[in-house]
Amino acid sequence: MHQPYPTIKLTMNQTYQYILLLGACLLSTINMQATELDSGLYFHAYEVSAANRTSLQLEGGKPIALTNQFELSFDLNLRNNESIFGAILHLTFDDTTAVHLMLVIDENNHIYPALVLNDQIHYLKTPLHRQQWVPVSLRLDRKMNQIKFSYAQAETSVSIPLHNFHSSTITFGRLNSFGRDVVPMNVRNISLAQNGKQVRLWKLGKHNGNICQDEIMQSPAISESPYWLMDNHMEWQLVYSTTSTEPLLAAFDARKTQFYFIKKNVIEVYDHKFALQRRHEAKDNYSITDYNSHCLFDTLTNQLVAYSLISNKIARFSFETNEWCPIQDNKYDVIYNNHAYTFNPTDSAYYFFGGYGHFTYHNDLFRWKVDVDTLQKINYEPQVYPRFAAAMTAYDNKLYILGGRGNKLGRQAVESYFYYDLWRIDLDSKQAVKLWDGEEKYKDKVGCILSSSMYFNPTDSCLYVVNMDDEGGKLVCFNLHNSNYTVVSHAIRNFDEYQDFDYKLCYSAAQHKFYLMIDKILSDHSHKFFIYAINTPLLSEEDILQPVPSHTWDTKSVIIILLLSFSILLICAFWYRRRIIQLRNAPSSLQEPEQTDDNTTIIPISEKEENNPSIEGTAVIQNYYDPERIEKRDHPLNAQRIIYLYEMLNILIVDEKVQLLPIREGIINKLKIVKNISENRDSNVKNYNVINDSIRQLKQSLINIRKKIPRLTD
Repeated sequence: MHQPYPTIKLTMNQTYQYILLLGACLLSTINMQATELDSGLYFHAYEVSAANRTSLQLEGGKPIALTNQFELSFDLNLRNNESIFGAILHLTFDDTTAVHLMLVIDENNHIYPALVLNDQIHYLKTPLHRQQWVPVSLRLDRKMNQIKFSYAQAETSVSIPLHNFHSSTITFGRLNSFGRDVVPMNVRNISLAQNGKQVRLWKLGKHNGNICQDEIMQSPAISESPYWLMDNHMEWQLVYSTTSTEPLLAAFDARKTQFYFIKKNVIEVYDHKFALQRRHEAKDNYSITDYNSHCLFDTLTNQLVAYSLISNKIARFSFETNEWCPIQDNKYDVIYNNHAYTFNPTDSAYYFFGGYGHFTYHNDLFRWKVDVDTLQKINYEPQVYPRFAAAMTAYDNKLYILGGRGNKLGRQAVESYFYYDLWRIDLDSKQAVKLWDGEEKYKDKVGCILSSSMYFNPTDSCLYVVNMDDEGGKLVCFNLHNSNYTVVSHAIRNFDEYQDFDYKLCYSAAQHKFYLMIDKILSDHSHKFFIYAINTPLLSEEDILQPVPSHTWDTKSVIIILLLSFSILLICAFWYRRRIIQLRNAPSSLQEPEQTDDNTTIIPISEKEENNPSIEGTAVIQNYYDPERIEKRDHPLNAQRIIYLYEMLNILIVDEKVQLLPIREGIINKLKIVKNISENRDSNVKNYNVINDSIRQLKQSLINIRKKIPRLTD
């Protein structure tokens, strides 16, 4: 015969400890801003096809110069429960020779890290560390032709003719040219050092798509098929799943981050890595799942507790004796499915609200104090409308109830509605008040099927809850003081069909994670069970993006820029000086028409004509050598016309070289006509002689002009 457990009485000190413990670890308030962000790259390995395994190329796949002392270091985390063989990284020297860092099985079937070069394997025979970050480094010495490889605290050396190589490309994970075996690993804090100076640091935290830039020079590391660990702050990860043909109950130990699965007469306990810790079989083959019970884990007493809202009784499981006590004997119809629950640290009691069963929606409120074996029904006014799938939390001795589905009468025969309201029940006065109703804001947008519990963060006055009626589930933040809400996670996208369900949202302060337990009950009464996790602090898309800072110049870059700028200034100054000399020696292109003694008007070349190559090369000369103006060629002021011709040939004269420019072809042709030069002579010699003769005559003419016209010598 089973002996009943004695009633548990808590001392004042125990009660105080209990309040502190559960206030920090269990349900009421959380601080999601005090934890560090995850960083690192998750490498998809054997869980996906070979083509979808992860790779990471440093420097965007470009070669990195090898100095005499070159070091590559990073943090490595080997994942559990997967095949551990494969490649970690590859160093390809000058696109010809490659060294591969791998996990390799030796002749005794032991797995060790090793450097693989051609057909040689160099083992580092040291134990592997799993599920923890360890330092790894490769130090290259080109003078000694040696690579030193270290893993954790162990080290080995390998000889290789490094002096023959000048650069290396570095690739983590999959390398198609080598093979597609990838170690199931996470990598972070990749550092490069040249001659003892750190030149690159890829933390692999914030990122932009498949690119992460280093912290020093903003050089890219490009990944294929990446999963960035920082995304765990906005993505739900499926961390556990199972199916069961039998009834299934689940409970969560927030203090130890342990999960309790109750199947028939067997209880299995899993840690936060979902490794099976222990297994208990209930004495006398007794099964708590045969009765209308729900389960929770009481942290202070370290007891698994089954409770019934129908009989108002509880039963505790002893892990020492492997028995439930007292024995539950109620086999009533379930009438409180999908009820809300929470723990209130103020009075060390659990509270349960609402639910559905036997064609009825409920608004009953129950309390269970941990030192008694029965539940108490709490009367409050006014009554919250009956509903199921609502969420509840407690803060400052007040209960907050959000959402759900039901109707005013509580009868399934009457049309039911989604509720978008927030109620507060004062546990001292037993008075209820509706704080707000967001129906108009949310109606026709999304339903409100919520996890049974939610969490209040007093720092931002927000309620955190999972809405399972939106894209398979999303974590949503509701403002306590109004009906505004923000989606703070990506969609879970669990669309498995079900007939009934149970959703539990839990928080682990030790792991800085929310856990969502989903129990979907199918029409054949079998169960599909899932556990999802998301890390805190919660981040948005904008929080994940890596800022691209403005370019910071190093000393070498500054010197180069200054030298280039100085060179450009010198060239510009030289050009400007030459141009000033040219302009001072040339007549003004804007002078007024000049009247001669014989009443002949000489029109200077206009600025438009001067800047037009077609005019400069043909039109002006054509006018000057117009046969109708033969009588003007011997005019006393023909020096002016020689000046015009000089302006068009100034490049040739200044350099005192014959430079055949395309723009001068018109001038050469006109000079050929004037000098009656035939076309039967060698063209190059002919052109040279024409120009050379003209230049000689022009230079002599200019000497004479400068003596006669003082303004040209200014």
